[in-house]
Amino acid sequence: MIGYNVSMKTARSITEIGKLIKFYRQQSGLTQGQLAELCGLSQVAISNLENGAGVSLVTMVKAMRALNLELSFNAVKGIDTDELLGLLD
Repeated sequence: MIGYNVSMKTARSITEIGKLIKFYRQQSGLTQGQLAELCGLSQVAISNLENGAGVSLVTMVKAMRALNLELSFNAVKGIDTDELLGLLD
């Protein structure tokens, strides 16, 4: 699982990660454009990230660093790690 944990908040998909990034961006009082400037990305890249559309790990990490957030990975019981498709759910 890709885990995103801030104050016990966890996301299990790129879409959920995007929603959490949007939440923390708004809590920081930043617009998408302001966050984009802080991390050297375009406003469109931030929008895509927040909507879970076509995001790269590099984009995600840049935005999270700008918001002082951390990405962590934790094992999820019951997933066959030999089957990569099982990790995409």
